[in-house]
Formats: sequence, structure tokens, C-alpha cells
Amino acid sequence: ITVIALPLFFDPNDYKPQLTQLVKEQTGQDLQIPGEIELSVFPWLGIKLGKVELSNAQGFGKQPFAKMDSVDVRVELLPLLKQQVSIGRIELSGLKLDLQRNRQGKTNWDDLVKQDKTPAAKPKQTSPQEDQALALASLAIGGISINNASASWKDQQNNQHIQVQMLDLQSGAIKDNEPINLKLATRFSSNKPDIKGTADLKTRGLFKQSNNSISLDDTALTLHLTGSALPANKLDAELASNKTFLNQDKQTLEIQGLTLAIFGAKLHADLKATGLDKNPRYQVNLASDPFSAKEVARQLAITLPETADKNALSHVQLSSKLIGDLNNVTIKPLSLQLDTSSMNGYLQVKNFAQPAVRYQLSLDKINADRYLPPVTKNKSGKSVAPATAASSQALQLPTRLLRSLDINGDIKVGQLQISNMHSEQLELGTKAKDGVIRFYPIKANMYKGSYSGDTRLDVRGKTPRLSMNDRLTNINIGPLLKDLWGDDKVPVSYT
Repeated sequence: ITVIALPLFFDPNDYKPQLTQLVKEQTGQDLQIPGEIELSVFPWLGIKLGKVELSNAQGFGKQPFAKMDSVDVRVELLPLLKQQVSIGRIELSGLKLDLQRNRQGKTNWDDLVKQDKTPAAKPKQTSPQEDQALALASLAIGGISINNASASWKDQQNNQHIQVQMLDLQSGAIKDNEPINLKLATRFSSNKPDIKGTADLKTRGLFKQSNNSISLDDTALTLHLTGSALPANKLDAELASNKTFLNQDKQTLEIQGLTLAIFGAKLHADLKATGLDKNPRYQVNLASDPFSAKEVARQLAITLPETADKNALSHVQLSSKLIGDLNNVTIKPLSLQLDTSSMNGYLQVKNFAQPAVRYQLSLDKINADRYLPPVTKNKSGKSVAPATAASSQALQLPTRLLRSLDINGDIKVGQLQISNMHSEQLELGTKAKDGVIRFYPIKANMYKGSYSGDTRLDVRGKTPRLSMNDRLTNINIGPLLKDLWGDDKVPVSYT
């Protein structure tokens, strides 16, 4: 009866002066509570505040550090007797935060988080997992509603200003091992980097105390961004996943049905990661829908050279599997479709700090002329290769970079057309180590004959040395000249 009657004899508004004085003494900042304070006791122990405002720390301006229009928090009384916390729906409206750091590195909330130097009694030692399990087991929240919140961050040390505006967060009931619906929408802007835009997030979460895990189902994030820090000053992206599962006990992460639509391309992936806290390892199955490389380049503000075939680069599709850690990655299998050409193989990079690259690639066919600049014709109607600018300066090789290369790989091409010349069964091997770069074997079948070569570049000394050993065997010159120049007047063979 006393508990029920408490609100009849106790008015919390009578204690506003004492409360504001206490805040002033502890922080040096002014607390204003122009709104009403409403107190409830049974069956919910709760408090509802109207407008509240906390002044800024000295030297950070006259605008409030924090203000809000209203907040409503209630706790069910009877479960507290069983050491359980059952919170009703938390509602917060019109929250505005002004966060700053001055040129000396001091923030305007330093006075609010002063360390208490009084020695505290040593608490009973428990593991983080035990603490979290106890908290989740005894906590239930009816939901969270944050409406029209905003925050501003001004960093005078870096001349950075970030704003979050019109933030709305809505959640369903939060309980252990029960699904939680979550929606978030906001606008934001930043001067460093120069970006502004909107973000919308929807997901369904599940917290499981029994194995200390978090899962997110049917997640969808949409971004619309503009600003000079972005390619073409614009970015629209959609990120979604069917299921995301994080097991904190085992330190594992799994994402199923991940999709990313960005820059005119759409990627699909499934990811598994282990050892998140110590030695992260990952496995990713990656694929894409067909996309236009030219459209992707346009959205990235990249100007590609004009191609002889206007339809070149219009169909690209990839599929691969990545396995690696923070220092190594293996892409196997690697499958790439480029227009009418298909490439398969694998690529491996070890030690990102000093990369060792290994690869084996196989390309079925490619018409390289489609991707070269358009060919012009002279007055006689013969094709003329695009002009190149002459240079009076000697070629300067990046010797320091070349000396660091560690490459061992091989690429094979079934059919190749370039400058209208045709060849088959090409193979190019590459080895680079300790400043010696060798292209061997180099071989191809062409015009009823063959070509083989061995090219070596040595950059170990001050002066790079280049050696070439080429051999043409039984080449039918007539068809070759006709394909190359459109004129067959030398029907001889060269051996």
C-alpha cells in the first residue's frame, strides 16, 4: 500500500533544485529541467521526463552539450524481487548531442567521466562470458524507440566536422533467445572526407546466451551518398544478407547469402571466418551477375581508352573461391568470363608485405583487336596502327620495384588474334626473383609454323641488362602479311 501511495505524497519535481545543484557541483555544468518529471511505482517503477538540457563545458560554446524533448523508462517492479530486470519500452525523443575536441585535445565530456581516485573494494572475479550470460539471462526490454535524434562532432585538431541528423531507431522486444526486429534510418554529413547521404538498415537479430552468439537474419542496408570524396561524386549501394552468425565463444563468423549491388555490378558471397580474436582465417565463395565493365568504370569516374569494338567489355562475370588469412590469400578456382572469352585457373599471394605471387591461368580464346584503339586507314585504304608519341628520353625502369618481385606463373591461350594476326596454343611463363625476370617458355603455333622465345631482364646491377632469344620455324609469310597488311605478295616461307 505504501508503494502504491508513494506518488500521492512524493513529487519528484520538488527536488529539481537539489538535482541541478548536484550536477553543478560534480561537473561544473548547468542542468535545466523545464519539463515535468512524472513518477510511477506499481506495477511499473518508472520515470518520464519532459525537456532536459545540459550546458556545455567551459570553453566549448553556449550551445547545450545535450538536450532532449522527452524520455520514458519503466522497470517492472515484481521481477526485481527475483533478481530479474524487465524493462518496458524505452522511448527517447529529440535527443541532440554536441561533441567537441579542442586544439589541446580536450573533449567537452572529460568533466563528465572524471576518474574516481578513491580505492574501490576488489570485486569477485568472473569471466566476461559469465558476466554477459548473467546480464542477458536477467534482462528483458520491451523495445527501444529513438525518434529524431542528432549528434554533432567537431574536432578542432583535425578541422573535422561530422553530423548525424534525423536518426530514428525502432526495435522490438529484446530478450534472450527471442528474435528482435530492428530498423534504423539516418542522415549524415562529413567535411573530412567530404561525404553526405542517407542510410537505412533493417534486420532481425537474435541474442543467444547459451553459446554467447548473435545472429542477424534478412539484413538489408541501403546507402545513398554524395560528395567529392566519392568516385563521380556519388555512390548508391545496397548490401544484404540472408543470415549472419557470430559465435563469441568460438570466435567464428558466418555470413550466408551476402549480396552487394554497387557501381553497376552485383556481387554474391558466402563467408566463413575462424580465429577472429587471434589468427583470423577466412573462406569466401564469390560470384557476380553479368555486368558491363564500361558502366562500372563510368560510375567510378574512370575514363577507359576507346576500343575498336564498341561492344567490348560489355559482358563480364566472375566466380571464385578465396581462402586465406591476414597475410596470405589463395583464389582457387578463379573463373572469369570476358565477352566471348573464358579464363580459368588459380592465383596465390603469400606475405602481403613482400608478396610472392603464384598463378596458373588458361584462356580459351581472345580477340585482342576488339580492345585496342580503333584502327585508321590511309589513302590507299590500308589499315594503319594508331600513332604513338615519340620520346627523346631513355626508358626509365622501376628497378627498385622489379628487384622486389617474386613471381612464378604460367598463362596459356588457346586462340589469339592481335593486329589481325592469328596464333594458337600460346604459352607464357614468368619467373621473377632477386632482380632477375625471365619470360620462359614463350611459344605459339602460327601460320603452319611456330614461335619460341626466351627473354631475360637482369636488374641486379646499376645498368639493367636485357637478353632475347627468339626462334621462328616454318612460318608461312604470305598469309601472315595478308592478315597484317591486307596484301599478299610474298608467297615464300621463312625457316
